[in-house]
Formats: sequence, structure tokens, C-alpha cells
Amino acid sequence: MTPWALAEILASSGYRFPPWTVLTALPPLILVIVLTSPALLSGALGFPGLFLWMGLTGGGSGLILALWAGLIERRRRTRNMATMIQREPWQAWPCRAESTHQSRSHVVTRVSLLAPDHSVAAQHTVRFRMETWQAMTDGYGVLLFAGDLRFASVIADPRTRRTYLTSPTQEDAAEREGPRSSAVEDELTRQAIGWIFSQ
Repeated sequence: MTPWALAEILASSGYRFPPWTVLTALPPLILVIVLTSPALLSGALGFPGLFLWMGLTGGGSGLILALWAGLIERRRRTRNMATMIQREPWQAWPCRAESTHQSRSHVVTRVSLLAPDHSVAAQHTVRFRMETWQAMTDGYGVLLFAGDLRFASVIADPRTRRTYLTSPTQEDAAEREGPRSSAVEDELTRQAIGWIFSQ
């Protein structure tokens, strides 16, 4: 197993909020409940105040529950992916990458894994960091793949030492072909074979 890949799994699991956001949201919610409950019980707030109180506490509670559920899912997914890369052998694949959406720091990318005959063996959607996207010259490069091509898996970039979770893309074969560059793909195939024998 590539050691740096396991360390990268948590950072690339696709959730953008840190755990402390849940803890930060708790004190204001508790404060609102404590300060408004006496007035609510005495009837001083009236019906408008009751609805406002329900909205504040209900909305705050819902937000915290949603964040907490996201954190639990992140931990579960991270654990599954970490188990996968410890169990599955890395495969070196020539890849073609096409951007589908780009932000300041990440690029949502459709990655085509190319077979030796230049056909597309599988396509996965990956949320690349900008450095990985820029490292793929003209949209081509050799990436490491762990898992089953048909399901969510792990892709790693040995140049930038970044690891990413993937999801399979469902498209017709005709739609998957895209632009071709046989010379580039031949060279990438040689690089992929060279990487395998160097391990």
C-alpha cells in the first residue's frame, strides 16, 4: 500500500465543514432556549413569540442534526475507503480527465480509465484539488486506482501525492469516447506499466 494514500483519505472525503462547527452551533442554541423559555412559559411572548421560538429552536436543532449526520457519514465513508486501500492492490491506469465544474480550489472531473486498446474501460467522477488537475498535462496522466471499476473507489495521483474518493459515471459508450490522442495514450500505457514494475 502507498503510505501517503491512507493519510490523504480523510482530507479528500468531500465534506467541507470541520467537526468544530457542530460544537460552535450548540452554545447559541442553548442560550436562546434558556433565555426565552421563562417568557414563553409565562405567556409573555404570545403566539407570534411562540412561532418565532419554535422557528429558532427547531431550525437550529435541525441544522445541528444535519451537521452531525454529515460527520457520521464522513467517518463511515472514510473508514470504508481506508479499508479498501489497505485491502485492494493499486492499479496504474492511463487516464483522460475532463472538467465538468470548476471552483477556486477544486475541479469536478470526469476521469476516463483507458484500456490498452485506447477504449474507455470505466469513467469516474472525482473532485480534484487544483494542483492535481494542473498536473495532468493536456488532460492526460497516469493515476493509481484501488477498488472495483463498477463502484465507488479510490484514485490517487502519485505526482502530487493526493488521494480522492470517486463515484462511477453512468454514460453510454458512445458518449464516453471523447477526443482521442493515440500517441499520448500509448506513452501513458508505457508509463503505467513502468510504475507497476517499479513497485
